[in-house]
Amino acid sequence: MTALEPSPGVVRALMAADVASPTTPRIEPLQPPSVPRSSESRASGSEPEPPTQPAQPAPRPSTASLPAPRSRGGAGIILTSPREGLQLTPDDPPVVVVEGEVEDASISTVTLVANGLRIAIPVHAGRFRRALPVLEPLVRLRVEAFVNETTRRSSTVTVHSTAGAQFGVIVFDWPTAGDGPEVEVSATWRANPERLDGPTQTAVMKTIAGVDGRRGDAFYLRMPKPGAYTFALRSRSAVATEEIRSTFYFPVAGAVAQRDLEPFSLSGGGRRVLTRFLLPHGVFWDQDDWFSGHSEGVDTVMKFRFPDGISWVEGKAGPR
Repeated sequence: MTALEPSPGVVRALMAADVASPTTPRIEPLQPPSVPRSSESRASGSEPEPPTQPAQPAPRPSTASLPAPRSRGGAGIILTSPREGLQLTPDDPPVVVVEGEVEDASISTVTLVANGLRIAIPVHAGRFRRALPVLEPLVRLRVEAFVNETTRRSSTVTVHSTAGAQFGVIVFDWPTAGDGPEVEVSATWRANPERLDGPTQTAVMKTIAGVDGRRGDAFYLRMPKPGAYTFALRSRSAVATEEIRSTFYFPVAGAVAQRDLEPFSLSGGGRRVLTRFLLPHGVFWDQDDWFSGHSEGVDTVMKFRFPDGISWVEGKAGPR
């Protein structure tokens, strides 16, 4: 968008015409017009800026940050997904896919900022993609990059959700090479974390399709009940995959928390426990500093917390 400022060339042409052609009919008085009146008379239809007021600080960044970097091929960041004002319903997955492009080839990583979350995203061939859990009624998101000691930002997109917050979401950062493994992620729940012999329920987590539909980027499960949850991954492919990273997102105190899970590798088919999680406390099995102590049996481990009276038992060989 071109700034509305008078052109020096137009001003010089007017002043020359005033001297060389005094008989030319004029609307203005015979006195030499000021620069604002000259711009107003010759550039009809435009809106001149008030000469006595500085430029407004709010509109200029919003208008300059959207079209200008894209058209000029600078270090712009353009969000192509999700769209502004997207509304998620209870029937929708609690996840949106954030996609976009950068116009500076030197940018290799961008940062997704969504309410209180900050997530690093790699850039490949000028494009980035990341599944983002939406576990709050209102999420404002943007993408940033630090270039030449300055921070470049995309426009801000607002997403609304009525799906609720009681979800657990696991997002995978698959290696870019190859087609990747074919996996299934499940969650096993038991109501009484103090006992291993109680009833359990296992559910396969729903997935958000990845690039070209080849593999899931994000898996999600509604967790409305308190108890102990065990999340496990089962690979159904013989493809070996190294250094798989994943992040677990969960609600806590009206916001969203995240925990980076331990990286792992797959060498064919098999099952692997990703994490164990206790609701409503929002604590993980390996979060030893939260517990007061532990005791071991022949094939079980119990962790406890005083004076809250919380006990949690798991098998030494993994969950049943």
